[in-house]
This record gives sequence, C-alpha cells and structure tokens, in this order.
Amino acid sequence: MQSIVDQAVTPLLGGPSGVVVGLLHEGKEYIWGYGHPKVPDGTTLYEIGSLTKVLTGLLLATLVTQGKLSLDEPAGTYLPEVPTFPSSITLRQLATHTAGLPRIPGNIWRSLLKDTMNPFAHYSQDDLLAELKGFTPAKLAGRAGQISYSNLGMGLLGQLLARHLGISYESAGKQHICEPLGMRDTTMTQPAQARYALPLSSKGKPLPPFRMPTLEGAGAFVSTAHDMLRFLRAYLNPDQAMTLTLSLQSRTMAAPTRVERIIGWLASRNAKVLYEPVFEGIGLGWIAFTLPQRSVRLWMHTGGTSGSRSIALFIPEYHQGLVVFHNRGASEMDLFTGKPTVEHVAFAVLEHLVHQRPTPSYIAGG
Repeated sequence: MQSIVDQAVTPLLGGPSGVVVGLLHEGKEYIWGYGHPKVPDGTTLYEIGSLTKVLTGLLLATLVTQGKLSLDEPAGTYLPEVPTFPSSITLRQLATHTAGLPRIPGNIWRSLLKDTMNPFAHYSQDDLLAELKGFTPAKLAGRAGQISYSNLGMGLLGQLLARHLGISYESAGKQHICEPLGMRDTTMTQPAQARYALPLSSKGKPLPPFRMPTLEGAGAFVSTAHDMLRFLRAYLNPDQAMTLTLSLQSRTMAAPTRVERIIGWLASRNAKVLYEPVFEGIGLGWIAFTLPQRSVRLWMHTGGTSGSRSIALFIPEYHQGLVVFHNRGASEMDLFTGKPTVEHVAFAVLEHLVHQRPTPSYIAGG
C-alpha cells in the first residue's frame, strides 16, 4: 500500500505544498504525509471546504432523531425576515440539494469583486436575506425536486439549524458532532500557524484563510486527517442519526447546465482510474456511488476552497474509509490539462483496495 500511495501522490507534489492520505483498513488507521518544505501529518489542519456539508447533514439528522426537528419542516419556519420564502422548501430539500436553489447566490458578485480568491468572505447576512426574498415557487420550479448541487442551500441549512439551537453554527457542529466523536481539532477558529497547512493557489501563491461567515454550513470547517478518520470510523458502525444520513433521499439529477456539461465532459476525458464511482443517489449530505463490476455502495464527498482540495469516502461493506487533503487549489485550466487531483489519489488507492477483494459470485457468474 505504501508504494501505491507514493505513486498516486507524486504527481500532486512540486513546489511548497503538502498532501496527507488517511486510511481505515481492517480496523487499523494509516496516515501518510508528503510535502515541502514541511511534511504534514495526521494532526496538520486543512481547509476541508465542502466536506463541511456532511457534518451539516449529520447535524440535521441528529436533531431529527432527537425529536427536535422534522425533515419535512418548512425551512421558512426559521426565516421570519423572509415571509415570502416558498413554503414548499423543506429542511430535507436543503440537505439533499433538491430545493431548486442555485449553486451560489446570484448576488455574490459584490463580495467576489472585493476578493476573487475569497468570494464568500464579504457576503453578508443582509445579502443572503435579499437573495432569499427573490425566490418564488415559479422561479424554482424548473429544478425543484431534482438534485442540483447548491452551496447556497446547504449554507442556509447550517444557519437555520443554528438558529433553531440558539447558538452559532460552529458551536452547534462542535457540541453535537465533533465533541461526541472526539474530533477536537475540527473548528472554524483561525488555527495555529504551526499546524496549519497554508492554503495555496493553483500556482502555489499563499492565500489568506478561506472564510464563509454567512454560509458556514457549506464549507467553513478546518480539520485533520486524524479527526476525519474518527468521523469515518463512526460511520462504519453508525448510530441512528448516521444511519438516517445514509438513507437515499433522491436519485434524480437535474439536467446539467452548460458549464456542468463541460466540466463533466472534461472529467470523463481525464479519468484515468478503473474504479471511478458511478453516481447512485444522495442522502443527507453524503453522496452515494457504486463501484463498476462490484455492486458495492460507496459514500463520498469532495471539498475545495481557493487554496485546498479534499475528499472523504467510505465503503460500509468493506469497513474501509479514506481521506485525502492537499493545501493547493485547482483552476479551470487544471480541468483542461487533466492535472492530477486528490480524487485521482483516492481512486487509485480505492482501485488497489477493491482489487484485493474477491468479485461477488453473482457478478463472477454473469
């Protein structure tokens, strides 16, 4: 396995950046660190971007299983400032990207123009409320009920859950998820520089910490490989709330936009791994895939900020989990050139792990 990971990670190295690969296999935890000028390890803090969404999904499921919320409760219940917010949008829809909301707020451009590498940093609560007031059932009808990935939707969900609890989103995540699981380093507080993997642009330029003060639930946490492996280990023996997040809620994808079609074509053009997962459906935060020729379900999510990339996945049937962090962002040009990413590393390791497993008899027998 060491040589497999070494080979997979090598294309990501070069210049000042670091990669951490964490693996749960046969009950044991393995951590590999690579980088320059400092080699990271399992305690190195990385921006995990959209991996935050699986924590948000679990926070919702936890409150539901505790009887404090209902999945089908209208989101507008917690938005008194926006009485016109469509009553058809539920907490379930926000958690499954089926509310019909756009990927990013339509009025984010003022924040983006202030800092192109930190586009959410200046997006205010007033901006969010102004955006939400513009939605009507008719405006959302084209994509509502179908899976259409939305940072806005998941960020809004995080805020609504925090409102329900009367605390900040960070406090809610820590109290209900991180602390019970022993994830002591998962935080939104500015991390100590000695342990922080400084975010870098795709060209290796140092960047300030990524900030999402209004939409934290979509991507604001930083964490470590050790913490995320603790998280995945819990999912290999899930409690009631975790089991709820792994119940498939929807399988229907909305028709891709032109940009999404281009990205999808580029991704398929640059795929170089045998066991690249095939989309199956979505739970609460987690996305389900199957492995070709194996009929095994894999749960996965990726994350990215301007200066980091991440991926976490696990296969309950095999009792395996995997995380990969890299403190270097990816540009649009990387898609055109097929530049290796954390996904390539994860799938290369996954291919090796799955190859070691015997093919199920019902597949081997045709």
